[in-house]
Amino acid sequence: MTSSTTLFTGVLAASFLSASCGGTDHSSNVDDAAVIEDGGADGAVGASDGPSNDALSPADAGYDAPPSVGRCGAFDFSAARAVLIQAVASKKINGAGLAVLRKGCPPLLLESFGNQTNASVVELASASKAPSALAIMSLVERGTLSLDAKVGEVLTDAPADKAQISLRELLSHTSGLPGNATCLASDSLTLAACAKEILGARLQTPPAFVYGGASFQVAGRMAEVASGKPWNTLFSEALSAPCEAETLSFAASPRNNLGSDINPRIAGGAAASLVDYARFLSVFVNGGRCGDVRVLTSSTVTTILTNHIGALDQSGSPLSQAEGYGLGWWREKGGVIWSDPGAFGTYPWIDASHDYAAVLLIRKSLTVGHDLFVELQPRIEAALVR
Repeated sequence: MTSSTTLFTGVLAASFLSASCGGTDHSSNVDDAAVIEDGGADGAVGASDGPSNDALSPADAGYDAPPSVGRCGAFDFSAARAVLIQAVASKKINGAGLAVLRKGCPPLLLESFGNQTNASVVELASASKAPSALAIMSLVERGTLSLDAKVGEVLTDAPADKAQISLRELLSHTSGLPGNATCLASDSLTLAACAKEILGARLQTPPAFVYGGASFQVAGRMAEVASGKPWNTLFSEALSAPCEAETLSFAASPRNNLGSDINPRIAGGAAASLVDYARFLSVFVNGGRCGDVRVLTSSTVTTILTNHIGALDQSGSPLSQAEGYGLGWWREKGGVIWSDPGAFGTYPWIDASHDYAAVLLIRKSLTVGHDLFVELQPRIEAALVR
């Protein structure tokens, strides 16, 4: 067992257990989840040089009484694990992490393969959108912002034709703003300057669903102005600190043109370890709680996982099979599954009908990530409904 075993001991394990039961231009399009084949560079940031099959069982994690029966009981995920073992063996990927979560339970599965460990920090690309939306929605809960707040009310220098765009439209990609902008990859501009550049672009009329990173960048700037805090601070206070998810941040390196400390790429610049992304994801299976800390109310979780785009056409989007979009999450399979995949292949999903959430953490491409998701999802479901 590698050193990542220790990450869930002590207070980390306790907070999961106490969840309530009762540099280069190749990544410039990362926010629209364009297919990016990274060639031989698909190893995770911080991954070990040697192979690792790093399972973290409840007993290894330090739980006093790991459950063995019922909804938190021992499940046979061997079919899902075999998918990733084979993917590494065939060199489809160099490494992977897989977590499966259920309300009120320790992680049902938290395991890494190949050159990744549970502590390896991996760039999330567009899988940053869901954590960013959560951080912004925490400000909405506190009344610092409103989903119906207009850009012009917060960013008083916004052009007149953009002043009536709402925060809801920004987070659901229906603002009429372009999908992406060159300033997203700038490490010399500030977030304020990037948002101003984006707001100077030509609007699409009538508004349509245009997926990308530009609208989230403006939303992030609204959050900064409304809260009076820089993005990295407000993100940490809303999510990373209460969930004790230190690696889930916009300050990890290498940056690979995924923004900078003064211009964090809100929709695509975060990174996280498997452990810490799982802690974020636990908010959605535990009704807004991260361990024993309430991060959001359950009603806000519902608002996030609601289709906010109606029947707008998504055929030209990176996830063309989706059937709607919430706030940072795609609606798939008739609303049974909500997902937030990224260009490097990380693929988190929530399956409310089967009472679980999962994340595949890799660094390869959206195509590879989606193919693995298609294989993993039914195998995990089958293990849970045994």
